[in-house]
Formats: sequence, C-alpha cells, structure tokens
Amino acid sequence: KNNKIVLLCIDEINRANVSAVFGDLISLIEPSKRIGADNEMIVQLPYSKEDFAVPANLMIVGTMNTADRSIQLLDSALRRRFRFEELLPDYEKIENATAKGILQKINARIRCLLDKDHQIGHSYFIEAKNDLDIFNALKDSVIPLLEEYFYNDAQKIRQILNENDNTDNAFYIKDEEAENASRLIQNDYDDEKTFYQLNPKLSAVNDEDSATSFISHIAPKSE
Repeated sequence: KNNKIVLLCIDEINRANVSAVFGDLISLIEPSKRIGADNEMIVQLPYSKEDFAVPANLMIVGTMNTADRSIQLLDSALRRRFRFEELLPDYEKIENATAKGILQKINARIRCLLDKDHQIGHSYFIEAKNDLDIFNALKDSVIPLLEEYFYNDAQKIRQILNENDNTDNAFYIKDEEAENASRLIQNDYDDEKTFYQLNPKLSAVNDEDSATSFISHIAPKSE
C-alpha cells in the first residue's frame, strides 16, 4: 500500500529448500512479471481461487555465508532471479586499532592458505575495547572457527596466528606427550610430524597484560 518499500529478509537462504520456500513465486518475483511491469503475471491460487500477483515494492533479500559448502548447491533458478552482492569484512566498523590490525592480518593469511570466501567477519571485534576483549574473541570465537577451517592441522592455524616459536605465550604449543607416543608407534609416513595442542594457560588469562602477551605476535607493528 502507498508504494512504500516492504522488505522480506530470508536468512541463510542457501540452507533452505528453495522450491518449498518460494513455490510458484519463483516466477512471480521476477521484476518483469510484477504488478505494473510489462510482462505482469497474475495467477489463480489453487485453493482459494483468488487472483494473486507480486507487487513491485516488495524487496526480497536472502543472506548467505560464503564459507558454507551448501552455497555450491544453490538452485540455478534462484541464481538467475537474484542479484548477488558480496559483503566483505568492513574493518572501519572496528574502533580498536589493535583489533583491526589483527583481523586484517588474519584474513590476509586466510586468503593465502584458503580463499577470500573464508575470511572472518568484523562482528567478532566490534565490541572489543582492549586487549583482553581481543584475546577473548580470538579464544572463544575465532580459533574454534579456524579449527573448523583447518580440521586436524594445527600447523596451518599457527601460520594464521603468526606463531613461529613454541613459546609460553602462544595459543598453540607442542604436545610433548603425543610426540613421545609417536616415537613408540611404527609410522613410516609421519616421521617428521609435529604435534600441537591449545595452550592450557589460555583459560587462566584474565588481565590486560597477560592478554597482550598472547596477541602481540599476531600482527606485529614491524610488518
């Protein structure tokens, strides 16, 4: 009514059964077939027998996570009828300079080892006010996501976090027990394999100085 824009937002549309979500609307939502368009299409609903059409002022927005593999299976009919717009991490939304620098470095390394579609969004660091907030965002959100990206490959996660040495202030440290056990197991393929585990000290970090010591190497100012 009154030609005001009406927004219909469908979150994570690539996870949906497109035919069940839209049904016959998959044709009617096309701009050229809406009310008042050159190829206006009006259909009769099967149960009510009422005429039905889609107005021109209805805006439909479907969101997708590009890291989700299900996007590859997105219905071709949906691809043809929607305009696709890429939304990359917006670093200007992050007020804390340290958090911004860390996310930029992490995403640059992700683009190097994976691709641009797996970059980490800015939302994790929007509320970060200090180094402790940044540390908690890394520990509770970013690292679990990286472990999903690089399943069973801690060495690549260490590369993302710029951890080259086995120091006490690293998120990942060598798993000495696993290394000792590997020497007793006959394995012709992993003789040079190094084992890592999350640093047990992470759970005890609750002050600014300790947090700073864990995050300072991720985006060194000298780079």
